[in-house]
Amino acid sequence: MHRAVCRLLLIALPLLVACSTPGYRGNWQPKPSEAIVTGENGTPEARLSTAVLGLWRGEPWDGELHVRFLIVSLGTVPLSLPLERVELLTGDLQPCLAPHLVGGEAREVPPGGTVTFDVGFTPPLEQADLSGLLLRWVVLLNGHELPGSVTFQYVGPLYAYVYPVYANAGWGWGSCWNSGWCWGGGVAGPVPVQTLPPTTTSIPNR
Repeated sequence: MHRAVCRLLLIALPLLVACSTPGYRGNWQPKPSEAIVTGENGTPEARLSTAVLGLWRGEPWDGELHVRFLIVSLGTVPLSLPLERVELLTGDLQPCLAPHLVGGEAREVPPGGTVTFDVGFTPPLEQADLSGLLLRWVVLLNGHELPGSVTFQYVGPLYAYVYPVYANAGWGWGSCWNSGWCWGGGVAGPVPVQTLPPTTTSIPNR
């Protein structure tokens, strides 16, 4: 009996530690998603990758959803993604509270440069529908406003993990469609994922 209790404690202890350790919970896919920002002539100007890092538990951002942006300039014109033009909606289309910077620098991307930053959002309700998330943004390029969006689906268990901070290593390329969007990475686990195709981020031809 004593041995059985000890075994149960050994099994439960890592779970209790994971639940109490500050870090991210949840797994939203795709991770990452990737878009190619194109100019007036269809020339690639930037690569924009996004990923939902998870739901943070613990200080100082308890209960916030964090999203990482990686912008790589491929052109000769500076571009930017203003923080105030980023929004996150829940599965039932309730807007999360105004985004704020939790890491990195949301600054202008110079030609050939790379910018990485993390954005925090507070869900609108304690019992918000987080089964799906809709991320929207606007890229400013050469006097044009280029809106884009992508959906994420919750697929994973709740456990704590911490990401490395701002490693500038690139993700591999996945399959590409004619829209200019490319998906990197893949879905881990046996749970099927259905996501809406992301919208085009490009300047229309005149």
